[in-house]
Amino acid sequence: SGGMLMKVLAACRAQVREERLLDAFEAREAGSVERAYFQLANATMGCEAWLIRWPPGSVAPLHDHGTAYGVAQVVTGSLFEQRFTPRVRIACEREWQPGAEIGLAKGIFHEVRNLGLRTAYSIHVYAPRLEQMTFYDRGARGELRALRQERSREWQSQTTVSE
Repeated sequence: SGGMLMKVLAACRAQVREERLLDAFEAREAGSVERAYFQLANATMGCEAWLIRWPPGSVAPLHDHGTAYGVAQVVTGSLFEQRFTPRVRIACEREWQPGAEIGLAKGIFHEVRNLGLRTAYSIHVYAPRLEQMTFYDRGARGELRALRQERSREWQSQTTVSE
């Protein structure tokens, strides 16, 4: 339920603050221009949570979240989202501001990027666990075409900032 996701999100915010995870993450990734992420909560109440670092100019290309739904919240900086319909018309464009809770309904297709000049951080909570994401491009008639799938085990290598 949405209430469960909000409880997990609040616990993750507290973990990020109490463990000073942004400082540790920034030290580990200093100078990197790629997005980086690590798991915050291991399937708490059937959920999965990630802290994502977004350097300036970084992007999560057009994708879905498989069978999961979720909520995201920017901790620092801001992000820009474009949501698409299956025919790839832009259905929504918005800026994710710090503190705003962004609902990620099951079945959405979106692209998220950092258009700012400073690194942004966001927390993402999914239920059920985010098993896979499919990335897309647009066909000649504007239709979505699946490019590739990433499975969750490909992300599991980045689960801690203490290394």
